[in-house]
Amino acid sequence: MRYLIMAGLLMVSLLACQSNESANARLAPVSELAATMRVMTTDMEGLKTAVAKGELTLSQVDAMIVAHASLATDQATTPSDIKITFPTYADGYIKQLQLLREQVINQADVKQQIDAFNAVLVTCVGCHQDHCPGPIERIEKIAIQP
Repeated sequence: MRYLIMAGLLMVSLLACQSNESANARLAPVSELAATMRVMTTDMEGLKTAVAKGELTLSQVDAMIVAHASLATDQATTPSDIKITFPTYADGYIKQLQLLREQVINQADVKQQIDAFNAVLVTCVGCHQDHCPGPIERIEKIAIQP
């Protein structure tokens, strides 16, 4: 009897492992662009508190500019979904980060830094309105309300 129970548990374990492998095999790999945008979202969510408190540092903004620099050239999950306007939006995003950087360098007041931070997000929303509207609500939630 004990052997039957052990054999049954072993079979259940093997079947469970096999079903997980087949579920994972069906998942599409994450594209470069999707991975970069996930990092962008995490980074902006992480900076929100620092910006709101006026504690944003130059190194934080510089790290974002470097980490997100590949945005315009990253491969999309479905390249045919990327419109001709995408590189312009990507460049605009980096330029908005550079403007935020200037606010930090110039030791602008908190309101000016918040405005610059929110302007970065407006660029993201504009692009997503044109390309892929799914993340817009999440992006808008990152904005700092006055």
